[in-house]
Amino acid sequence: MNQLWLAVRVGRSLALAIAIVCVGMTSTVLAQNADLSISKGGPSLIVADTDAEYTVSVSNFSGEVSTPTNTVTDSFPAELTFVSAVLPDGWTCTTPPVAGPNSITCTSSDAIPDDSAIIFTFTFHVAPGLSLGTQVTNSASISHQGSDANSENNNTMFTSVVGAPPPPPLNAGEVLISEFRLSGPGGAEDDFIEFYCNRDTDCDISGTSLRAYDPTQAGDFTLTFPGQTIIPARHYLLVADSRGYTLVDYGFPDFNVALMQPPEPEPPFLFYDNEGFQLIGADEPIIIDSVGFTGGGNEIQYVE
Repeated sequence: MNQLWLAVRVGRSLALAIAIVCVGMTSTVLAQNADLSISKGGPSLIVADTDAEYTVSVSNFSGEVSTPTNTVTDSFPAELTFVSAVLPDGWTCTTPPVAGPNSITCTSSDAIPDDSAIIFTFTFHVAPGLSLGTQVTNSASISHQGSDANSENNNTMFTSVVGAPPPPPLNAGEVLISEFRLSGPGGAEDDFIEFYCNRDTDCDISGTSLRAYDPTQAGDFTLTFPGQTIIPARHYLLVADSRGYTLVDYGFPDFNVALMQPPEPEPPFLFYDNEGFQLIGADEPIIIDSVGFTGGGNEIQYVE
């Protein structure tokens, strides 16, 4: 009997010791001390009475798994009204009422693995009537139940500035080829084109292209205007080729053809005598304006 009692006692003691070890191991798993970081992105320029999209990125590259529950809080000013959210898997968010408070709280009971990142996308409506230059700051934070050794990367903010709306898309005839020369005293490369913004709002010709016919290759070639190429309303833009342009006293070119981005191979110069050319749209194959004497190498395209 004494031996049996001793065996039972030893067995109970061993089970208790194992239980204590297991509890300790479980606590270690639940109390991870991951260093989570958060960053925020969005448009640098926003327009009153339109929607603006912001992103929040949470990352974990600390060597530890985060401890549930994880919480992301996005705080936004009165100039923004929440519209919608796109969330990572396993996350839920409170939807703020229109009257406030101006914050979104998102939680997840899943741990954030090491070497991983998740992204939230929040869409807000920018209040109407905001003055140009108004700064709108949106902030966000991340926390979890474990200990985060570096709290400096747990908060982030992003500031947008209210600006003017972009010019509306171009329609045919809203930019006109007002004047041009295909050769001059300087030779065949002494050419230029003058464009006129034929409307009361600015003409954004970013991404539009000059298209012309190259008889030496029996085909069309194009030169594309870079971003932020805007002709103010009822104003002009002069395009010339610095390799032969001689009218610098008359007007200095706004754009030098030699610096634009042509296809390969590069044409010897921009336009050829007795040919035609046109301005074509950036997003649609529309002809905004076209000129030509006899149509150049392509009668359908290069005529007035």
